[in-house]
Amino acid sequence: MKKLGIALLVLVILVVAAGFAAPHLISRGIELGFDRILGVSAAVDLEAYPSLRLLLGRFDSLTIVTNDVPLGGIVAREYRVALEHVSVNLRKLLFNQELEFIEPGEMYITIVISEAELTRYLWAQIPLLEGWQVLINPDELLVSGKADILNAQLDAEIRGGLSAVEGDKVHFEVRTVELQGISVPVALANLAFMGSEFYIDLSEAPVPLELSEVRLEAGQLVLVARALE
Repeated sequence: MKKLGIALLVLVILVVAAGFAAPHLISRGIELGFDRILGVSAAVDLEAYPSLRLLLGRFDSLTIVTNDVPLGGIVAREYRVALEHVSVNLRKLLFNQELEFIEPGEMYITIVISEAELTRYLWAQIPLLEGWQVLINPDELLVSGKADILNAQLDAEIRGGLSAVEGDKVHFEVRTVELQGISVPVALANLAFMGSEFYIDLSEAPVPLELSEVRLEAGQLVLVARALE
């Protein structure tokens, strides 16, 4: 009877130890798996109740945060994936560092793009605007620079907002245009953009997505999306 009691005590200690060790081991496995997918390091936060469900690869919530993730032509300063009620193949995760979802659950994605990166993206998309600057305010996007109009270099400011179109694209909507501080017809923005449209294409993002929110914050653009199956 005494030996049985000791054996049960040892078993309880092992189970408790596994419960404490599991989050770290599984988080590390997911980080390595995500590194294989995106080629960048990741920080993982996971929750499960009771915690021993982690040993089965079942989580109430799983959040993966990475930085400097390429999304086609633009780079996200932060790329956050949040999953709810998800199950992963624990064997592949721990032994092969392969991230395979058995039950993917609901997946939401948050993308943060810096002001500096949006400026670089503008230059890449419309080379004639190289040298112009993008300023992100909570209520508007300001694109400013020197516009070459009728062989004259004029100070130009184009103000507008961003909105989601076609599910995975963000389009710049021009609201006002000023030349030398004087308001001019919005149609003149086409002269500055040389007939090109300024938009962000996320069709090459790591996970197919559908945008649900486009939010301007001081110095950055925040995109919220639902992952598509």
